[in-house]
Amino acid sequence: MKPTISVAMTTYNGAAYIGEQLESLACQTVPPIEMQIGDDGSTDETEAIVKSFARTAPFPVTYVRNSERLFFGENSIRTALRCSGDWISFCDQDDVWDPRKFEWATDAICQGPPDLNLLVHNAFLTDEKLKPGKLLYDYPAGETVTGRLDLPPEWYSWGFTQIFRASLVRDIPSARRVSFPWHEHRNAHDVWIALLANSTGSVLRTNQSLALFRRHAGVVSGQVMGQLSLAREGSAYAQRATYLRDVAATLKQCAESVDRGTAILLSDAAARIGHFAEQLDERALAYSDPKLARRLSHIGSLVEQGAYVGSSRWRFGTARLLKDLLCATRLL
Repeated sequence: MKPTISVAMTTYNGAAYIGEQLESLACQTVPPIEMQIGDDGSTDETEAIVKSFARTAPFPVTYVRNSERLFFGENSIRTALRCSGDWISFCDQDDVWDPRKFEWATDAICQGPPDLNLLVHNAFLTDEKLKPGKLLYDYPAGETVTGRLDLPPEWYSWGFTQIFRASLVRDIPSARRVSFPWHEHRNAHDVWIALLANSTGSVLRTNQSLALFRRHAGVVSGQVMGQLSLAREGSAYAQRATYLRDVAATLKQCAESVDRGTAILLSDAAARIGHFAEQLDERALAYSDPKLARRLSHIGSLVEQGAYVGSSRWRFGTARLLKDLLCATRLL
């Protein structure tokens, strides 16, 4: 049986570009079963454009105007919760999608592993006139499937490139979401979905571009891309540890309100992420502790734990052991 896909679009004063996005949805070779729209109080012609489109759209369109401003993270989650499909695709108001996006997604879901939770496709960054530039993600060629927790705990993808299993929002409480502490808007929907997908199942990523990611003066998403790289100082490891402790606590709390199978997965993810946060805290002390002997002791403890073995984002790697030793002894 073919999976069903719903579109969850959020809008706010999007009249300038929303018509092109809606047209790209109408041209999908495999159409979604519905489109749910959550409007955050537009004062332009957004509502009129959407309702005009709804009259001829090849799928049902439901327009809901929020009674108060929710901002894009909360608006996206609430809109997704109104969707009825097996899978949900977040949708921005100002991009343009490849007509084969849902055809690709349907095939990928059918051919993917049973625990597949999330599909992520690439996109071309464009200017406001849709002149394409570079690709958004530096993904390897083809498609890559990563197993549960094989991606780093902070890995995420932009919402409009995500097609995710609906149970991630329907079955797991999302009232207390976590997001990057350096993100302009807390509780970002795409960070949360990526975290849940990675914590409970596998993720498929493709280098294939299936959207044009329009950048313009009024854009809301993607304004913090340059702020996401962590510094090399010990304080950055402490900051990362603080964030991951919050993640672990939130996942543990979510595990109390879900079915037994999902609870086991969330609890295991919380334990692994919490342990990694402890290692990051210890690594931070290797930089900040005032005593040399204690700085070296923290590194020795990490060595005993195997924290420097391997090169995954869940391990620091042997090269970083040398760096930490040089920094701890103040030779770097």
